[in-house]
Amino acid sequence: NGSGAFYTVCAREHHRQPRMGGGNAQKTAIARERNQARAAAMAGGQSQHDKNAKAMSLQCKICKQAFMCTQNEQDLLNHVKSKHPKNSFEDCFDPVF
Repeated sequence: NGSGAFYTVCAREHHRQPRMGGGNAQKTAIARERNQARAAAMAGGQSQHDKNAKAMSLQCKICKQAFMCTQNEQDLLNHVKSKHPKNSFEDCFDPVF
């Protein structure tokens, strides 16, 4: 019929089956594009890790535990009461509030 480009004839069953598309070259090209896009995103500094490390700006002077800058005063007081009951708030943290 001349339409062999889109169908292949099965030798046993004598009927037409659609050919599977996408050979190895096509799969490799798609994978390469995906990997390049992923590498570009990683190079752009999209990671939250560095931002989180910078946000850990409060540190207990006694045990050196770091706290995020968004931590409220009550949470810091709870740290002082539970970890350092013999010390005052000023012994543990610089006045920030």
